[in-house]
Amino acid sequence: MTAVRLIDGRILHVPGDGQVRDSVGMIAAPTDAEIEWIAMLVARQELMLFSRRLIDGARRRRGDPRYFKLNLARLRLASRCLDRALAEIYA
Repeated sequence: MTAVRLIDGRILHVPGDGQVRDSVGMIAAPTDAEIEWIAMLVARQELMLFSRRLIDGARRRRGDPRYFKLNLARLRLASRCLDRALAEIYA
């Protein structure tokens, strides 16, 4: 996916290896629990930029069937990050 700065300043590469494949050759995507975990660890100032990079990554590979599950995970993670950014703005 991409890299992002976490709340504690560390850099996280999401997912760790973008070429991990499942049994039928599809590129493996993070689970829903991992998506929730990642969205909560992203630094507040990185939420909007990270969401944009996730959406751009999904757009670039939209025609490749091997990336279907990964693209869905990217969009779910972007949605969680945008929800969190909006919640912090209106809090």
